[in-house]
Amino acid sequence: MRTIIKSLSILSSIFLTKPANADNHLGPQLDSGTNNNPTPTKIATAADAGQIEGVPQISLVAVLSFAIKLFFTVAALVALYHLVMGAFKWVSSGGDKEAIDEARNKIQAAVVGLVMIVAILSIAYTLEQFVFRQNICFGISCDIKIPGLLKQGAIKYN
Repeated sequence: MRTIIKSLSILSSIFLTKPANADNHLGPQLDSGTNNNPTPTKIATAADAGQIEGVPQISLVAVLSFAIKLFFTVAALVALYHLVMGAFKWVSSGGDKEAIDEARNKIQAAVVGLVMIVAILSIAYTLEQFVFRQNICFGISCDIKIPGLLKQGAIKYN
């Protein structure tokens, strides 16, 4: 269990971090001092307020998107594992009819699982990219983005 938690924390730190100066899109600003060699200074942004130096700020959207991608990755790996184990069981059955049927059922379930995972990801990707044009995202090809159902001021009360 400790190994799983350690692996997840390492993966999340790899995929969910951003460089420290990622918010500084304008580049360093130059002080116009009296000397001929101006020194660069960092622009203070709103994102820097309340942030500890060197610790990246992780949003809930990024965590949820990572969790969805991790779920589908783990599901695909489990299905592949069952496929390989079913094939191994078939090869090592030694002609036993019950062992062959059990292995066939395991392989069939793994293939159905893989087909379902591919179908779900294909449908979600198609909806995100082509139907909703990334205005609504489920966390597959882009970060989760679901706009509010009611816009402010859309309903008038008499």
